[in-house]
Amino acid sequence: PGTGSGSVYIYDTSNLNAMFDSATVYDKGAWVLHMVRHVVGDGPFFQVLADYRASYGGGTATTENFVSLASASTGKDLMRFFNQWVFGTGEVAYASGFDNIVVNGRRYARFHVRQTQSAAFGHEGRFEMPVDVRVTTAGPASINAVVQNRATLQHYVLPVPATVTALALDPDNWI
Repeated sequence: PGTGSGSVYIYDTSNLNAMFDSATVYDKGAWVLHMVRHVVGDGPFFQVLADYRASYGGGTATTENFVSLASASTGKDLMRFFNQWVFGTGEVAYASGFDNIVVNGRRYARFHVRQTQSAAFGHEGRFEMPVDVRVTTAGPASINAVVQNRATLQHYVLPVPATVTALALDPDNWI
């Protein structure tokens, strides 16, 4: 969304500007659903939507109803995710870097993921999210991995078949 610094959840329903803020409520809200799909997987995500329609179609529901239903439907506690992305404010911003290392004759990509957003955003100043990483090597293929980013700064080591030439975070735009 690029400008979703506010909360998707509207605490003050008398503030019409906040309720109908396109970047935060609509764009960021839609992006959060996109992210839920990546976190739980396609099959479970579409099951959540079917369960939600079966439970609340033609009626009304709260955000808390959706969180509870999504958690029950997927078997995953999604409250922390929603606390960060819906009830919290802001959006994540990442920086990364990598280098090539050799240990005992084996090649590795050593890289870091650093969250650079305002410390006021997220939950306790950070966002926890699986982050897709695409490592491009001088060899024939790219390597795709998912890292569980849970801290403001984390370091990772990934075995690679050849010298790493590039690293891309979230190359398929899930976050």
